[in-house]
Amino acid sequence: MILISKKSQERRQKAIERGTYSAASASPPIERNCAPPASGQKELYCPIIYHGPSASDGTKKLIEPIEFHGPPPSDGAKKLIEPIEFHERPNTPAPAESPPSVPSCADNAAQQPPSNSYDFDLRQMIDYKPQAADAAREERNRSAMIAALSPRTLDGVPLAPPPADVIVKAQIPVFIIANDQDVYSSPGDHLRRIAIPILPDSSENEVTNILNHSESKVIFVSQRLASKVSQECRDKMTLVIDIDTFEVIKADDDKFTCDGRPSVPTPEDIAAILYTSGTTGSAKGVVLSHRNLTSNVITCYHSCKRTEKDRWLSILPMAHTLEMTLSMLYPMYCGATVYYLPKPPVASLLLKAMKIVKPTTILSVPLIIEKVYRNSVLPTIKKSRTLTWMNEHMNGLMCKIIGMKLKKTFGGHISFFGIGGAKLDPEVEAFLLKANFPYAIGYGLTETSPLLGYAMKGWRAVGSFGYPVYNVKLKLHNVNPETGEGEVVAKGPNVMLGYYKDPVRTKSVFTEDGWFRTNDIAVKDEKGRYFIKGRNNNMILGPSGENIYPEEIESVINNVDGVNESIVVERNGRLVALVQLDENMIEWDKEGEDNFYEKLDAMKEKIQKMVNKNVNKTSQVSSVEVMKEPFEKTATQKIRRFKYKDSAPTVEEESKSKGE
Repeated sequence: MILISKKSQERRQKAIERGTYSAASASPPIERNCAPPASGQKELYCPIIYHGPSASDGTKKLIEPIEFHGPPPSDGAKKLIEPIEFHERPNTPAPAESPPSVPSCADNAAQQPPSNSYDFDLRQMIDYKPQAADAAREERNRSAMIAALSPRTLDGVPLAPPPADVIVKAQIPVFIIANDQDVYSSPGDHLRRIAIPILPDSSENEVTNILNHSESKVIFVSQRLASKVSQECRDKMTLVIDIDTFEVIKADDDKFTCDGRPSVPTPEDIAAILYTSGTTGSAKGVVLSHRNLTSNVITCYHSCKRTEKDRWLSILPMAHTLEMTLSMLYPMYCGATVYYLPKPPVASLLLKAMKIVKPTTILSVPLIIEKVYRNSVLPTIKKSRTLTWMNEHMNGLMCKIIGMKLKKTFGGHISFFGIGGAKLDPEVEAFLLKANFPYAIGYGLTETSPLLGYAMKGWRAVGSFGYPVYNVKLKLHNVNPETGEGEVVAKGPNVMLGYYKDPVRTKSVFTEDGWFRTNDIAVKDEKGRYFIKGRNNNMILGPSGENIYPEEIESVINNVDGVNESIVVERNGRLVALVQLDENMIEWDKEGEDNFYEKLDAMKEKIQKMVNKNVNKTSQVSSVEVMKEPFEKTATQKIRRFKYKDSAPTVEEESKSKGE
């Protein structure tokens, strides 16, 4: 049915008489998707909503009559058989999405739902968006799917095809199993296909332990890493698939009972088990449910809104929960594009990828940006007389100038550079803050899927991870009244189900009233922001009972010129600093023995004096030992401290063994 106003009809008739009428320029009629009544009488039986001003007398009616055009009713009169009801549209603008504001403690407490509100359906959780975005969700998803099949563009300009060493993933992929660095396994269909990612640098022994402990039945493995899966483990598998070609390496048809039908999980079903030994050396399988992961995706949306226009550059292992949640699930949720690197993110590959991808979003660990600062920013300042003078007299302006250059190095479009997995060096963060670099600090653990706290532009402070994220509660437990220090504990839908097959350890990381213990010691400032002091199990008890946090001493050591990284350990009641120097500080194989040890002793003395000058008396180090080989690290580039507690492969240890 078509409704055309009488005035519109008169204008059209005059245009036809003048010969200027064009169907393309005509005002569209009002269409009704209503079928005629069964009697054949052409009457309006569907209500029409009139969106317009009221009449002069205030009544809600049509200012001019509407004439019904179509086959006339039986009496031949062209008229409206039934009255039409009109409703005036309120003259209010559409609500605009506002960026998250700085949360206060009261705001954070107010937004926490009661414990029973966590029991919501998985589909509702996945489909959830703030009300302002509800109307556009379906159209955005359709557009994203169309864009996934279209050539990639940047601001309307087609992007050149990436080289072979940059892998491109389209928008909203159906499923990402793994990249070619990872091994993925699954315990089988009876547990709804649980994903167990294994880090690519895991040893054969670690892979064997994970496969045996998880009782995995299916494994996807790349050709490069296939040698790490022992024959004994392969024999236990029901299905082994080459992830490079998706060819079946082994299949036990008698034991493989999958019928090909997907099962819909419940929120509490296990989604993944992530094995992590962390810095303590004791491996544990963190059990994460679908609720854990999806709730953290929603948390990411509230913390930093991303859209289908954003481009991620993924540089961390996808087997780590930080990368899996924030650089796979979240961009999939918001329809963004993710570019994956097939090789470790060395400087040459990163620069090449950033130039091509021009990312808007990057997730990183502190080590990467700290290396950029120490290996690029500081040398640039020292080589330039102008920048050296500005550093002393106009430090703020100099930092902003270098910050603009740094943004261009990252592709020129970076708007979010998330840093997490370990504590960022205070000196590096102070520079990023002055440089107006778009960094954000994220705090969390594998056990919390991972995000717990974040600091964005507007409430960042050097050394602080900011405030709790959306839908998560944080507080300090067992607070020391003198220092204000306490353990950070958390509660929320993102907290893990427990450690796989380890109820004793699971019980030990929860308080009696159900709060998860992070093992991080922190304080809060007057604005409610959290500042991490160190790990509870890293803390060293001083001779007078004082708490010594080695991380604070290490931050001073790492800022000494020539030092790459360090850890502080306690040996026989004394603090010993283990230091790895920059590559160009001492030429290990070219120096003569006397000259070598002379330079080494001078460097150690310099480090010890510098450190002890800048720390309190109880935190002063008794000796400095130099590492010849790099420290062994976790996936997030944290040093495995337990390996160096009693002894370390230092130059001093090597010389002692030669002397013996």
